[in-house]
Amino acid sequence: MDTNIARQTGGKKALKAQIFTILLLEFFYMLASTSGDFANNIIFFIDAQMNKDVLGFFILLLGGTYFLGRRAGVEMLIRSRHDVITGIKYALISSVVMLGYLFIDYCIHNGPAGVWKVISVPMVYITAAIVVAWLWTTRELSKKKA
Repeated sequence: MDTNIARQTGGKKALKAQIFTILLLEFFYMLASTSGDFANNIIFFIDAQMNKDVLGFFILLLGGTYFLGRRAGVEMLIRSRHDVITGIKYALISSVVMLGYLFIDYCIHNGPAGVWKVISVPMVYITAAIVVAWLWTTRELSKKKA
């Protein structure tokens, strides 16, 4: 297989998996935050999602996933690396980048006091979605290799 094809395949598969898991996570966030008056709370949920910080988060997450997916495609399809190890490696890289973004964003808006108490719970959910997406991606790439 050509290196360019492996890069394209890895980037596409990683981006698709990450978009699916993030949409699923957002759906559960929406269900949790819209209890009671659904029509009114859905407006507040959508308004909260149209924040420039949230938009920057998703751009960084999906852009990073695409470029790391290109590297994972080469590792999986050309170099024949193990799928679970590769998935966990790229999930950790993505999670550390997103943790850094959340840390910097919170410190800019609110100062460094109490930053770990605020970002720890969302980061657990985001990390879980990232790990699932990367393991799914590397599993799909290993099927394509065979």
